[in-house]
Amino acid sequence: MKKIPELVDLMMVVFPFEKDFYREHAPALRVEFVGHPVMEQLGCERREIKREENLVALLPGSREAEVEHILPPMLGAAWLLRRERPELRFEVAAASEKVAALARTLAQGEPVEVRVGGARELMQRAAAGMVASGTATLQSAFFGLPYVLVYRVSWLTYVVARWLVTVRHLGIVNVMAGREIVPEFIQQRARPELLASAVAGLLGDRARRERMQREMAGAMAALEGERAAERAAAVALAALDAAIAGRRGTEIQN
Repeated sequence: MKKIPELVDLMMVVFPFEKDFYREHAPALRVEFVGHPVMEQLGCERREIKREENLVALLPGSREAEVEHILPPMLGAAWLLRRERPELRFEVAAASEKVAALARTLAQGEPVEVRVGGARELMQRAAAGMVASGTATLQSAFFGLPYVLVYRVSWLTYVVARWLVTVRHLGIVNVMAGREIVPEFIQQRARPELLASAVAGLLGDRARRERMQREMAGAMAALEGERAAERAAAVALAALDAAIAGRRGTEIQN
């Protein structure tokens, strides 16, 4: 916070709460909220797809290390859910062939379909999901997937993170809303029985799913993503024009 104003003339941010944060911690820094480009990036991938009532999406992350920590409790929850509702289907959208191979190994013959890619399409087909904290949580909210957030890391990493990070929520949708829209299951709470109970609650309550979808849509609307790139360019050009005009004024005075 001390160094950034010394090095940066203009900060363009993509989340609305960031401007308030910098205003409080670095008041000398010029900060402009320009909107999040994810809205336009994902808009072209929206499809009119009917959700499959018995399909649950498993999105355990894109890196092998996080998948090793996060997918096992998801699979455990899937086993518990299927025990109560045999008609349920579970699909993993893997970010790469390596992640897909790892997912199949971790599944150990469980009837879970693993595909490479197709995460954004799965977000629009599934009735509910279990999603690792990260970019996929923002994408899932955009596509209206009712989900629970899951995150686990090594014990040492978690201890250090808790010491450094003091935010109330981990999921970006919850951070934007300032309250818990999406249930969060982090570290020791990322247990199969808790995940299964939360997902079962979503699957068994259409009103709850629809309420979550409305609240996620409201949070995403705050990103003001339409024409974010154009706004960023306009702000940058205006700053450059002001800088050039200021330099010319100084040259005239000299």
